[in-house]
Amino acid sequence: MSENKNSQTLFQASIYYGVLLAVIGIMLGIVNLFVPEEITRKSPTLVGLVTFIISILITVYVLFTAIKSRKEAFGGFISFGQGVNMSFWIGTIYATINTIWSPIYMYVINPNILKDAMNQARLQMENAEPKLTDEQIEIQMKMIDFFMSPYFNLPIGFIFIIIFTVLTGLIVAGILQKEKEHPF
Repeated sequence: MSENKNSQTLFQASIYYGVLLAVIGIMLGIVNLFVPEEITRKSPTLVGLVTFIISILITVYVLFTAIKSRKEAFGGFISFGQGVNMSFWIGTIYATINTIWSPIYMYVINPNILKDAMNQARLQMENAEPKLTDEQIEIQMKMIDFFMSPYFNLPIGFIFIIIFTVLTGLIVAGILQKEKEHPF
């Protein structure tokens, strides 16, 4: 088993953790479906913030576990670059799965998510001070609709996940790095 781990490339070693991170992310999205509606309507920002914090903690834990596992497979040594490279591959795999999953979630499993967000945005604009005109509200709603569309949202989400995972990986790799001493 140890010999098999040692012969894996960084990409191969990252596949498991990228899929794991994606599955946990999918499960977190499904769990959010069961948050009582009165909570999500009263404090959508709080629910989003809690979900985001949980996502950060899960990402840190998975990256830490992945890099530490790779380090142990190589006798307690891993370079900073290898840790960051592994984070990149984990993030890319996670982003790819998330990009496939997101439209399924938004248009099949929870089609009301976009409608609810648009209705919430319109309600906030209608109640804003100073008062917005109907024309101003319509212009802003068109912009929001564009930013929520899959044409904008999916590529930006893909890139964001990779950047976030790599930035988190920079910290984790910095903590776990231990390079072999050169014999000369």
